[in-house]
Amino acid sequence: MFGGGSTTSELLRICSSSEDDRYDVVTMAINFASALAHRKRFRKYSRLVRDLGCDFMVEEEWQELFQAKKVTEQTDRVADNVRRCLEVLRLANKVVGSMLSLKRETFDVFNARHMDLLNIFWQHMRPDRERSNASGFISADWIELGFQNADPTTDFRGMGILGLVQLAYFSEHRTQRARFIHAALSDPKKYYPFAIIGINITSFVFEMVQELRIQRILLENLSHTVAGNITRYEVVPSDDPVCLLFGMNVVHDLYCLIFEEFYLQWVIMNPESIMSFGEIFDEVKASIRKKYEAL
Repeated sequence: MFGGGSTTSELLRICSSSEDDRYDVVTMAINFASALAHRKRFRKYSRLVRDLGCDFMVEEEWQELFQAKKVTEQTDRVADNVRRCLEVLRLANKVVGSMLSLKRETFDVFNARHMDLLNIFWQHMRPDRERSNASGFISADWIELGFQNADPTTDFRGMGILGLVQLAYFSEHRTQRARFIHAALSDPKKYYPFAIIGINITSFVFEMVQELRIQRILLENLSHTVAGNITRYEVVPSDDPVCLLFGMNVVHDLYCLIFEEFYLQWVIMNPESIMSFGEIFDEVKASIRKKYEAL
C-alpha cells in the first residue's frame, strides 16, 4: 500500500495511465509532482519538489512511497509509473541544481570557461570588430553591449555565471534576433542596456524556479525521456549529461523568448526614458506568469 488508504487512492488515480499514452505521461508527471508539493497526505515527500535542486535516489524513494503487498496488473503498472514520475522529477531537479550552481559561481578571470563565455558573447554580438584591449577583458567597448562599466564581470554578482551563460546562449543560438534587438535598443529613442536586460531576465527566470514554474516546464519537456523506458533509466541515471543539457536548453530557450517579449513590449509602450523599465518589465513578467503555470 501507499502508506495509508487515502494516499493509495490518490496515487492510483494519478499513476494508473497507460504506458502507451504519451500525453498521459506528461499529465501524470505534473500531477504527481503537484501532489507531492501541495497535498497534506504527501507532506513527508514535499521536499522532493520544494527543496530546489533536491537530489534523491529513485529506487529508495519508490520503495518507501510504494510498498505493494500484492502484485496485480494494476499495481504493477502503477509501480512503474511512480518510478517514471520520480525519475523525471529527479531529472528536473538536476537541471534546477545546475542552475543553482551556476548562480552561486562567481566570475573568475583565471577560469578559461568563464573567459570563453565572455568571448562567445562578444564574438556573436560584434563579429565585425575586436575589442580594444582584446588580449584582456577590461574594455570600454563592453558598455556598448549594455554593461554598466568597462569591467563586465561586476554585473554578474547577483546572478553569477548563470547570467553570462544565458547571454552567451542567446547570442549564439538566436544570433540574428539578439543582434537585431541590441541594435534597436541602442537607438537613443528606445535605449536600454542590452546586457542589463539579460541579467534581469535571468533573475526573473530564477523567480520562476522559486515559484515552481520552471519545474513544471521541465516536467512537460522531460517526461517523454522516460516514457516507456524504465529499464534504460535504471542503468542510465538522471545525471545523464545529454538529458541535463537538453533540460538546461529548455530553460535557456525560455529565457530567449522572454527577452524577445520584453523587446516587443518596450517598442509597443515606447517609453520616454529608461526609468519606465520597472513598470514595463512587471507587465512582461505578469504576461509570462499567465502563460506558464506553477505546479
